[in-house]
Amino acid sequence: MKKIFTILSIFVLLFVTSAPQVLAIGQITEPIVIKDGLRGQEIVSTLTLLNSEKTQKIIGIVAEGQIADWANFYNKDDKDYQTPIKEIAIAAGQYLDVAVLLKIPADTANGDYVGEVSVVYNPDQATSKSDESSSTVAQKISRAVKISVSDKENISLDVSVIPNKFDYAPGEALNVRIIYDNQSNILLSPSIQFKIKQDDKTIYNVIYPYPENETAVRSMSLHEIPAINLSSDNFGTGKFLAELTFLKGDQTLTTKNFSFSIGNAGVVAGLKILSPKFLLPLGIGIVVLILIIFAVLKVKKIIKNK
Repeated sequence: MKKIFTILSIFVLLFVTSAPQVLAIGQITEPIVIKDGLRGQEIVSTLTLLNSEKTQKIIGIVAEGQIADWANFYNKDDKDYQTPIKEIAIAAGQYLDVAVLLKIPADTANGDYVGEVSVVYNPDQATSKSDESSSTVAQKISRAVKISVSDKENISLDVSVIPNKFDYAPGEALNVRIIYDNQSNILLSPSIQFKIKQDDKTIYNVIYPYPENETAVRSMSLHEIPAINLSSDNFGTGKFLAELTFLKGDQTLTTKNFSFSIGNAGVVAGLKILSPKFLLPLGIGIVVLILIIFAVLKVKKIIKNK
């Protein structure tokens, strides 16, 4: 919602300040600021582009300034960043995400480097002379980029841990999605120590290495690895706590946990609530209620007979 609001706000401003020219393109213009960039670091950021025209348009994408040679652009579906693009088609009235991969050269000196990434649209390339107007002026909207290069390594990782459910049948496998958010200035490929506890007793403890066929998580980017599938055959039933510790070597990066149950945990929990000290008053209450209903019906019958 915040992203959509930002886009709309930007375009209201653009339309007001650029009249009578009507802009056909746009992008979120919040600056890309990278602190403590390391030499050789790869940084991924997302550009959100918009085509406000009533027909599909081809939008150019360029990098300028000191970071011009550091940037390549990729279709959002190109997860491995194999095929750079310089332009992209955007459907009428739609916005589209494009990835920009910034790689700091290995021989870069410490210091601040600035530039911009821009979207460019030249309607004259597809407009005949009879259609020329003030709206056919080439358009360009830029987003500032500032990268501060240093020798300081900065590690920061957040992880989304998403189990497919929280209540399982006996023997049903657990399926847990892992989505990394790497805010570091280095590549990360965390291993996962996966513990499961019941009543403070550890019943499962396994370390999962980072998948060999997966690329490391790039700096400033999200990356989802294949889900962890875990058999629950030997766990029994009841309530459990899963603890996931994400590691870089022996260093703990972050820890996440979630609770789940297997079998009739919900029923068992309900019976525990209805302990004997609750069952006795409840039983007495039910008996009293039945007697009251019986008495009311009896009175009604007597009145009717009279």
